[in-house]
Amino acid sequence: STFNKIEKGDNVYYRNMSFITIDKQKRCVLTEYLNRRKHGNYVEYYDNGSIAKKCHYQHDKIQGLIKEYHMNGRIKRYIEMKNGVLNGYYREYNYHGQLILTMYANNDKFINTDK
Repeated sequence: STFNKIEKGDNVYYRNMSFITIDKQKRCVLTEYLNRRKHGNYVEYYDNGSIAKKCHYQHDKIQGLIKEYHMNGRIKRYIEMKNGVLNGYYREYNYHGQLILTMYANNDKFINTDK
């Protein structure tokens, strides 16, 4: 792991680069921290350099949209989060970018399925 100090106004952020293994694939991960908690951008990269996952943390909880990508760069999933829980649409796409699943969740519980 490598930490870089970033000062933004009165706040001091740290950006960490580490390596993880998911499904037998090694990924590089860039994470921003504030006061030792994930806070800011989070990006995972495949070993070929393309983006595997992007999201944003606020005070250690995912906030907003999680975007996951296939190795070919096409979108794999869009997941709407609020305060660290699934809250909104969950959409999944095949390797060619075609939508294959849409569900809606409220407070981490799926409430309907469109496809």
